[in-house]
Amino acid sequence: RESLRPDGAHIWVIARGERMRNGQSPYLRGTVQDITERKEKEERELAEKSRYESMVRGSIDGFWMIDPSTARLIDVNDAYCEISGYSREELLKMNISDLDAKDGPEETRRHIELVLEKGYDRFESKHKKKDGTIFDVEVSVTFTERGGFYFAFIRNITERKNLERAQRDFVTIASHQLQTPLTIIRWYTERLQDKKMGELSDAQMEHLSEIYHSAGDMSKLITDL
Repeated sequence: RESLRPDGAHIWVIARGERMRNGQSPYLRGTVQDITERKEKEERELAEKSRYESMVRGSIDGFWMIDPSTARLIDVNDAYCEISGYSREELLKMNISDLDAKDGPEETRRHIELVLEKGYDRFESKHKKKDGTIFDVEVSVTFTERGGFYFAFIRNITERKNLERAQRDFVTIASHQLQTPLTIIRWYTERLQDKKMGELSDAQMEHLSEIYHSAGDMSKLITDL
């Protein structure tokens, strides 16, 4: 219980007492133990646990707490359950390799050891949903010496990766479609400059040179996309 010291400070104590008898006169014998330090530690741990739960449960990203010795999941949040299609109970029976569609157990073990050395890491990978669908993820993982666990936040970046792939495909197609007519322009320009199609004036040759070099600059620009 909470008590008050003579100096006005609040402390936590455990009081124990028992009824005794000395001859015909009863009396109480007891002890009072100051547990303020222990109580304050418990309150700090409770506040830390509350902050942890608020951060994890409220995150829009998936979350894992991982036992590095077994690579098993020992905690997950609702966001990862929604992303993966697994229930919390199912996930807590699984390890990283059950969900990682990119790395096998040996690669996972090496990655765990690397994070243990560095203390943190951020990387991209692929995870597997309950229905077998593969999705892209960005993983931010931290090792905490207190408890010896890994904390991993997992963001579904499938939409972003699909957009990047679509952009690359567009550039590839556009590059091909644009390079073809530029190649033809340069080829005909070269033939005209060689005067294989008739004599040209100096002014005409100058214009052809401008066309040829402009087409070359455009071709290089497209190649660098």
